[in-house]
Amino acid sequence: MLVIQGSSALSSFRKQKLIESFKAQGLVVQDIEARYLHFVDSSSELTVEQVAIVESEKTALIMSIEFSQYTWMSTGSLQGFKYEYLAPLKGTAIIAFPDKGGYAQWQKTADILNQKGFEIEVSKLLENKEYDDGWDLVDVLNYESEK
Repeated sequence: MLVIQGSSALSSFRKQKLIESFKAQGLVVQDIEARYLHFVDSSSELTVEQVAIVESEKTALIMSIEFSQYTWMSTGSLQGFKYEYLAPLKGTAIIAFPDKGGYAQWQKTADILNQKGFEIEVSKLLENKEYDDGWDLVDVLNYESEK
């Protein structure tokens, strides 16, 4: 079974409320963390030629319908593009599509991981256009289809 660690499951607000609740019960808690885990259990070996990674789960779902030649995954956030999440994909060709404005951060991470044997290409698709900061591939699909 393949287990892929996802993004944080707690907002900063929820995290603070939980810590306060623990302290009110007399527990000494300095920090708490909860993460999403994604489990893949397949009866046959998974063969993935190229994985496409985006930030939003919604975008990964829609893109998997529109462009099924890729296996689409999401990081859950801009900060989710990191070793802990990508480690199970080492040896797989990865193309990353950060939201507009996230290219530099993801490229920096990709450069570090590529030195460790990963095969990550970060797309400048959204950076090269006059799209609004924060736009993702689905925003672009909608925008371009309305032209």
